[in-house]
Amino acid sequence: MGAHSLSQDPSPAELWLHTYSASTYRPWFALYGRFLGKKRSEGEEVELAPVQHLPDELQTLVLERLPTYALGMVACVCKSFRDLVEQPRLWELACNEVFSISHPDKASLRKLAVEHYRGCWKRMFIHHPHMRFDGLYVSRNTYIRTGITEWVVRKSCSPVQIVVYFRYYRFFPDGTMLYCTSPIPVASVAKAMAGPLSHFQQQQQQQQQHDGRRHSVFLGRWTIKGSKVWAVVRYPNSWSTEIRSRFTLRSTHVGANNRLDIESIQSYDRELRMGSSMLPAQQLEERYGIPPSNSSTSPHPEAEPGEGEAVRKQHRRGTNSAVHVPWEQVNTSVLNLPPSQMDMFIPG
Repeated sequence: MGAHSLSQDPSPAELWLHTYSASTYRPWFALYGRFLGKKRSEGEEVELAPVQHLPDELQTLVLERLPTYALGMVACVCKSFRDLVEQPRLWELACNEVFSISHPDKASLRKLAVEHYRGCWKRMFIHHPHMRFDGLYVSRNTYIRTGITEWVVRKSCSPVQIVVYFRYYRFFPDGTMLYCTSPIPVASVAKAMAGPLSHFQQQQQQQQQHDGRRHSVFLGRWTIKGSKVWAVVRYPNSWSTEIRSRFTLRSTHVGANNRLDIESIQSYDRELRMGSSMLPAQQLEERYGIPPSNSSTSPHPEAEPGEGEAVRKQHRRGTNSAVHVPWEQVNTSVLNLPPSQMDMFIPG
């Protein structure tokens, strides 16, 4: 039965599909009531797509330059692409990138894959916690603010306003991160936080050399141990102000790594540049130009400053869990909705 006859005399399956999909749409319903095409003869030539003329080796080189999570999209195209995506070389490169902070030694990384994941790089990439570098982690926070008192009509009814602001985090494989706090939705902020890391490093150097004005996007460092993540951000031209955060990385489904639960956000005031830090003294001197402190400090991420070395302040607001938003979804994410349409957001 051809397609023309099906449109004039629909089958019961198509009638059921049309009725049921009007209320509940499922993509696979389009496959119901469809018959397979006529089998091609052996001598009949099949027109190939331009990419199919490339050998598998060249196609693999192209896939190596794609973001890791884009490999899953490529695997959904056709069976040949799915077979290419299963090559261990692709997943080994992906593991070397995402685990470069927790396992800088390739020998220890290979040992982890053999002992816990049977030597399968893809299985380790999916099941072992790691940060994602293909987007932003966004924390949407709201609070109620008292309105203008002159607008009060009755004493029992006082006007209030719902204030929305965001915390944005972007992580890089080398241990560098970008941090931004803004009331602007993710669709607009993503443009300012996208781009190579060298662009932000040059921008920070130019600000320090000229007038030292603070930009809304700040550079910092991060590290990970298991599912625990620590981050430290220092404002430009101010060695005494330091923001240290502690997170817990989790997934809503296997391999997602799309939630960052903010456990604590603390600010430190170091007028004398003393006290412990998340980073070792050698890395502090290399990355930030801070000379090592005379006091005994611990490079452990959970090390706290000694008494009298720094003034610590705990921030209890703005600790809503951060949601990972890929670059291709920054314009369609629900986090762009105004407070009039979404007063509170529950990450899940």
